[in-house]
Amino acid sequence: MEERFTVRNICKTPISRLNKKNNNNKYYFDVYDKHTNNAVRFTGASEKELDIVRVEQILKVKKNTYSTTNATIGDAAQIEYQKQVGKRDKDIIDDCTLRDYKHSWNAIKDLTYDGIRLEDYPVKKINVEFLMQLNDSLLMNKKISLRQNKNSWSRLGAILNTASINKMGVEMFITKQVPRGEFQSAWKKRKKYKPDILKTNNPIQTIDLINKVLELSKLKTSYTAGYFYGNFNHRFLRTMLEGNLRISEVLPLAIDDYDIELHAFNIDKVIDIKTGLLKNKTKSLESDNLVFMSKEFTDLYLDWVDELKQWKNNHKQLLFPATNGSYKSYRVMDMCIKRLFVLAGFKGKIKLHDFRSFGAKFRKFLKLDKTSQEHLRHGSKHMTKLYERGKNWQDAKRLNEASNEVASYLK
Repeated sequence: MEERFTVRNICKTPISRLNKKNNNNKYYFDVYDKHTNNAVRFTGASEKELDIVRVEQILKVKKNTYSTTNATIGDAAQIEYQKQVGKRDKDIIDDCTLRDYKHSWNAIKDLTYDGIRLEDYPVKKINVEFLMQLNDSLLMNKKISLRQNKNSWSRLGAILNTASINKMGVEMFITKQVPRGEFQSAWKKRKKYKPDILKTNNPIQTIDLINKVLELSKLKTSYTAGYFYGNFNHRFLRTMLEGNLRISEVLPLAIDDYDIELHAFNIDKVIDIKTGLLKNKTKSLESDNLVFMSKEFTDLYLDWVDELKQWKNNHKQLLFPATNGSYKSYRVMDMCIKRLFVLAGFKGKIKLHDFRSFGAKFRKFLKLDKTSQEHLRHGSKHMTKLYERGKNWQDAKRLNEASNEVASYLK
């Protein structure tokens, strides 16, 4: 009997198809399905690394685990994951999204049923009753948070749909047939994250704390640990507090991303914190990507740009470069800001992303919440965008005035 699946040899990826961002697809091989004329592609950064994966696939073919009758959920998961890798390589999804997908599956794949890991469970045995038991088990598992439950269930649905498409013996959208009422009820009642700096009924208390931190950030003391110089920490904090930007947007900011006439940042690139990869696109495709600051901030910006001229390593002309001139300053920034809050007497936890929540709450306190969505985003190139998007000077003036009021509270 002719084998349905063929594991092809490892080949070098053509130069035109190489992923230039992370070099993780230098080699590839396919598992070809003769019945459907489809192939699943596996890629790797080295031939040695990929050969291990290829041997695994050969063993699975020999054991007939790619067939409709014997396929496991893990087999479907591999095919589904490789599909997502292909989407990542074509810039349809980000590296961080791919990592989230992998984490969501890894969180549940080792759960056991009838002594069998979920990863090794035969697809043909999957039915609504089995999934209802899995749903109950996830809800009762103390190691799996409600958010992880939600993400992992969604990922399992995508994996089983892939199994259905590949005729592994399960119907399409089977996870949609499982009642998730108890989970939905628990999800609505969940305790939502609230930054420690906002756990007060009086935002002025938060402002007093932040101003104390800002004053400390101006001092040339040992907390900088030799990582940053001069006014780095103060200017970085003011940018985060007034701009309420994502740290992935702040790290790649270039000096010329700020327009001193409009008092505005142009946000047109983000960096993946974990991989250090830069992407010329924004987190929110719907936003104008202009963040209007105060006139006072412009003065601080100009002063900081003058100070940056003294830096020996800033070949990328970044607004907040690492000491070697790269984008990779996140860990040190995070450490310095946390240290400053400790010196200010703050006992809680602080995350760099908390400054976005601060921006929304403080603008609401000042009755400026109508400007929050535009400010947070939920030319010169700057002027071009104002006219392209149908904006006018009144819009810029209104948003500048809102930022001026916020800035009046900051030191």
